[in-house]
Amino acid sequence: MTVNHLHRTVLWLFVVVVADSLVAVVLRVGSLQDFLNGDRSWMTLVALGGLLTLALLLAMTLRAARDLLALWHEGTAASSRIALLEASALMSQAQAMVRPPPVHADFGRDVIAARQRIIDVLERGNVTIAMQPIIDLERDRWVAVEALTRFPDGRAPDLWFREAQEMGLGVELELLAVSAALSQASVLPAHVSVSINASPSLILDERLATAIYQSGIAVDRVTLEITEHAAVTEYDDISAALLVLRERGMRVAVDDTGSGYSSFSHVLQLRPDVIKLDRSMILDIATDPARRAFVTAVVLLALELDATITAEGVETRDQLETAIVLGIDHAQGALLARPDTSAVTWQSWEGRRWVSHIDLSPIIRHLAHD
Repeated sequence: MTVNHLHRTVLWLFVVVVADSLVAVVLRVGSLQDFLNGDRSWMTLVALGGLLTLALLLAMTLRAARDLLALWHEGTAASSRIALLEASALMSQAQAMVRPPPVHADFGRDVIAARQRIIDVLERGNVTIAMQPIIDLERDRWVAVEALTRFPDGRAPDLWFREAQEMGLGVELELLAVSAALSQASVLPAHVSVSINASPSLILDERLATAIYQSGIAVDRVTLEITEHAAVTEYDDISAALLVLRERGMRVAVDDTGSGYSSFSHVLQLRPDVIKLDRSMILDIATDPARRAFVTAVVLLALELDATITAEGVETRDQLETAIVLGIDHAQGALLARPDTSAVTWQSWEGRRWVSHIDLSPIIRHLAHD
């Protein structure tokens, strides 16, 4: 028996600890994800993996102890103590390097509570729809609404949809929102279309088309806003999924254009009927020549694509006036009307004059000087 022999044993023990820790990380992440998706099959694999790594760790520990005892009996106590210290340091280093992240009890309870919260909303269908008018700036007429989902606890809708996506319930929650929006749209005037938000995942789900057909709303009154900000790789599949609906008159809008590279990819790949300018592009449009140049370029692009442009987030008169002068077709925002859940308020938008009273001469002179 030699010290080198013991070193080799310790190194094997180190390898087992690393493998045990890495397997624990993979199994923990995988089992948590599948738990969130309602799948318990990973739990068997977790148990088997834990038993196997525990057995290997125990075997290598016993072997190291046996070799250390043999060295001690051979009179190499000093070498044994050195080897023991080296082994202890090596094991501590291994555990510090690859120790699996702890899953705290509070985290587990939060995950379970979040999943149950979403399931409760899905089962009860207790979402509220707020409508925000979209105004045709040339005809000075209310022509569309964007349907916005509101949830019982008052949290931002983006938080709800992101949380549902993490729980594997994203499409189900979107479908609930779409169905509620289309149901509420039945009280709107026949000339008013309804714009609903949809992620690529929902577009690729055949239940979306079913929900639209069964809503009772004419397909040509529906505009589908693609809301995904991340890169999309399945453009061909999305285009194919939208083809039948577009042939029946449904329009496609790309939301938040100008907020990132992905929005331009959506425009070029999907050739939308509506390009919605992100509010960040509208914010300083009256005073920032660079933003006006950008918007002018998008206006020219829309002409090439035979699309219309909607300015989102219009909050000041200067923004509205500049949008009109630059040739933007439609506008929505707090200046015109805030989102509202009351059907009485929706009806009051009919026949209202929105922009005809505006004198554009000052803004035209201002832009001419710039």
